[in-house]
Amino acid sequence: MRIACILPSLEAGGAERVASELSLQLSKDHEVFLILNSAATISYPYGGEKIELYLPAQSNIIKKIVIFFARLRKLRTYKKYLKIDISLSFMRGSNVLNLLSRIRDHVYLSVHTYESGGLHGLYGFIYRYLMKFLYRKADGVIAVSRMIAEDLVCNFNVPEKKIRVIHNPVNIEAITKLVKEDIASYEEAYFSRPSIVVVGRLNRIKAQWNIIRALVEIRKRVPDCRIVFIGKGELEEYLKDLAESCGVGESVHFLGYKKNPFAYLNRASAFVLCSSREGFPNVIVEAMACGVPVISTDCKSGPREICAPESSGNALSVEYAEYGILVPPCEDRIPKANEPLSPCERSLAEATCELLQNHSLSERYRKAGQSRAKDFDYPIIMKQYRDVLSLN
Repeated sequence: MRIACILPSLEAGGAERVASELSLQLSKDHEVFLILNSAATISYPYGGEKIELYLPAQSNIIKKIVIFFARLRKLRTYKKYLKIDISLSFMRGSNVLNLLSRIRDHVYLSVHTYESGGLHGLYGFIYRYLMKFLYRKADGVIAVSRMIAEDLVCNFNVPEKKIRVIHNPVNIEAITKLVKEDIASYEEAYFSRPSIVVVGRLNRIKAQWNIIRALVEIRKRVPDCRIVFIGKGELEEYLKDLAESCGVGESVHFLGYKKNPFAYLNRASAFVLCSSREGFPNVIVEAMACGVPVISTDCKSGPREICAPESSGNALSVEYAEYGILVPPCEDRIPKANEPLSPCERSLAEATCELLQNHSLSERYRKAGQSRAKDFDYPIIMKQYRDVLSLN
């Protein structure tokens, strides 16, 4: 089979990591072509042949439209020239392009975002219309969480029979090796005291200001607690300024992007995700695989499916679930420095203090998380992908 994996880039991100691993696995038995809008930054290894369209994202609306049609023309040309049998795309823009560029290939979409929560303004209106009209024409749609699948059926007219829920995979074997790697000696010092690690892009959706504001309350009970951020993004300077204005600047450390975040997760006392929305947060499962207890907002979508798979509803306060701790969702509204803590922030502080001070609770979640992570191991998830793509 000749398979095209289509996505914007291989920069750091959850969907990009999945595409990376799929290309590595599928290229063992098939001809794989990784088609990227831009290959300026490659954060992950890949299998098969990389093809760059040389059409990176643009901010201007006119340029966006021009780039879209240029991508469409190039993608259709490559599909025809390479005689692609199966096209698997990742993320909204690539999914629409994949459908519009169909020639004789079987088209599959991979949806990694709770779309109803992220379509705003003119751009969102256009994509909402395109998705409602086009997604149902795909040969199959892979949703990375049950909530995303429900959203596609209820709000985007995708027939339920075309959707398959396949959670994002983690490479347990690779993580087990990577956690043992050394880190810089000055970074080791950050983990000599109770430490919270936060991994992800520093942006509005990830809402990391919540844990910084919560740290003020946490330090009342755990005075030497610190936060270590792994990742970069447009809110980095704001978050640094916020830490200083809250009086906890000396306890908040920004280490930037790390090729191996697992070595840091393995050394942490707790991992915290405070996103306002997600698709399926790979980093929760990765943290569990590293043996670090997890605290997460109960946002749409994914954290509850990982931490409390047999439950439903939303956390109204701190919820000590089976595999991790859930707290009420946070808003993506950036608060003023002098605002009182939100319910989410107070719950984050309460859960973190309890986890850091209760050794038996911490050990329980370390073991439970490691057990849960095995449900998402690559051999299990890859079999599901091969079934959907009829590659078995």
